[in-house]
Amino acid sequence: MQLVESGQIEKTGAKPKLPVKIDGINEENLYVYRIPLDLLFYNDKNGRIATGMQRLAMTMDPVSDRIDPSYNDQIAELIEADNKAALKQTQASIKKNGQKLFGYVLDDGRIIDGNRRFTALRNLQKETGKTYYYEAVILPFTFDAQTDRIKIKKLEIAIQMGIEERQSYNPVDLALDVYNTTSGENKMMSIEDYASDANMKIKEAKQILDAAIYMRKFLEFIGADQNNFSIIKDSKTYSLFVEMARKLESGKIFGDDLDSEVEKNETIRTYFALILYEIKVGATSNQSTLAYKMRDYVKKIVDSDKNEDFNDDMSDHVDDIEDTLNDQTINNLTDLSNAMKEVNDQFDQVGEKFDRQLRESNKQETAEALVSDVSDAVSLLKELEQNGGLKTNLTYSQFDRDQIQKLQYSMRDLAILAKKLFEKYGEELDES
Repeated sequence: MQLVESGQIEKTGAKPKLPVKIDGINEENLYVYRIPLDLLFYNDKNGRIATGMQRLAMTMDPVSDRIDPSYNDQIAELIEADNKAALKQTQASIKKNGQKLFGYVLDDGRIIDGNRRFTALRNLQKETGKTYYYEAVILPFTFDAQTDRIKIKKLEIAIQMGIEERQSYNPVDLALDVYNTTSGENKMMSIEDYASDANMKIKEAKQILDAAIYMRKFLEFIGADQNNFSIIKDSKTYSLFVEMARKLESGKIFGDDLDSEVEKNETIRTYFALILYEIKVGATSNQSTLAYKMRDYVKKIVDSDKNEDFNDDMSDHVDDIEDTLNDQTINNLTDLSNAMKEVNDQFDQVGEKFDRQLRESNKQETAEALVSDVSDAVSLLKELEQNGGLKTNLTYSQFDRDQIQKLQYSMRDLAILAKKLFEKYGEELDES
């Protein structure tokens, strides 16, 4: 604000209206300013930016172009790669009509909202040589104070998680943001508060948090940084963790006793190995087929009496895969793909056993379905016999002669077929 007071940053004349009420801020004292671009820098704690920084293993301190443009340059590349079409559209609009929507920045120049607009303005300034300014509200907060961080986050969520904005918010970036905001040592708010500020149902927010927790466990399993969600993003496996969390945390498959907890943990490890197998064979490019296959895994193996044996059968392969990956340095999907080549034989076994178990489960499911259908037919016949040939809610006065005759002939055919099938099943039993 010193630059404002000294006249180096001027007001635009616009008066902002905050999207959410923030303690300690009086809207009457807020203004939109025209800020030189070299005084600003991207917020490294932003969910979208944090995911990209993990991909590049960036450890640079966030600073403005006036100090060192390298930081902003690298983040700008991430923003462009994330959605080139959107950036191109924003840039064309600003070039033609100027900046129409103001952003939000902190007193030190950290951008809280408006990364794409800032990127477009930097590009235009480089391309044309003209001087551009970023129009934004300067908030009287510092990122160093925890109480201020909570207020900043509350505003950021309200702006970026509005109904229109959420459609363009990558679900992996969102999951990382939900986790970092509501969990861990630097927790800023409860999941209920996050849901409220983000216009989100609490159930949805909790499902996203559960998915994030499973993603962190997966990253730990492969020996990567637990916050390196870029691996999840690039491998296109987010939906698998959502489904995993939804099923395994439902309370319907595993109980609270020690044996159930052990089986659940073994199932999680097997699930991770299966996800890695699908990444390795390139199956994640077909999201619908992959989702169907993994739902089959939960339905026909995890939620069955075959699960414990399947986990035991997979255990050695899972251990070898985990040990091998943890001996490698994994910062991105390329690193992971290269590391998995070291255990090709183990993944071949994982895929073969998985497919075989699904086939056997499908066969068993089909056999049980036939047994169930025949049993239902017998139950119907027993009901008819007990009620004089009719269902309990019917009388013969409701039938004409032709209908009764059809019933009689059907029973004759049924008796003949039943005798033949009885003999056929007997032959099969003799041979088995």
